Amino acid sequence: MLCYHYDTLLKAQRLLGIKDNHSPATEPRLLDVGCAAGYFLDHCRAHGWQVTGIEPWREIAAWASKYLKLDVLPTSLARATLEERRFDAVTAHDVLQFCRDPVALLRRCHALLRPGGVLLATVPNFGSRERGALGWQWQQIAPYAHLVYFTADTLRRAAREAGFGRTSIELAGGEYGDAQLILSTRRIPEPAITWTDLSGAIDERKLAFTDALPVRARDPGAVSVSAALCHPGEPVR
Repeated sequence: MLCYHYDTLLKAQRLLGIKDNHSPATEPRLLDVGCAAGYFLDHCRAHGWQVTGIEPWREIAAWASKYLKLDVLPTSLARATLEERRFDAVTAHDVLQFCRDPVALLRRCHALLRPGGVLLATVPNFGSRERGALGWQWQQIAPYAHLVYFTADTLRRAAREAGFGRTSIELAGGEYGDAQLILSTRRIPEPAITWTDLSGAIDERKLAFTDALPVRARDPGAVSVSAALCHPGEPVR
């Protein structure tokens, strides 16, 4: 299972345009929610990231802090005192299914990401072929532990409801290669231009970041309008 967790680091670096040879002064910041013993954080640190972990199981959090010398907070994400817009990436491996309100957790992740920052999360796939074949004997059916189950559609909707932009869902693991859902999405960047800007020439550099570019009225009394630049072939929503 750890193999595709480590793949999320490569995905985050690719989405953010980060290479392993960056200088210490520009180390990107990563938060791992539900980091357990911290092995993933240790791997990320070795690749030049500044890392922070959240782990409610106090004994495991203490172990990670003592033996791996990691910054792990022994609490839940809802109770953690963290600076908003601080992190370049937030990861949550097999966490959302344990939450009574996964959208609230995703909203908290959204608040902690800088504009343009990346969220990567994994959950068991309730829509997998294995679950379809085994029914209630599926190993991920865990009453009192797994409180929520996701298909690709419901996971995407949860991310959208939490305020994230364009989402991508990949499948991985299991006999049929679809046991896990891997969500990747990002916090939409701050508006780069306003309606006033549109009256003159637009700096092409402002359009370099293209996942979504909201355009809002500068005049508080004006009608609020929000537009987005979509990828080719993607319908406007």
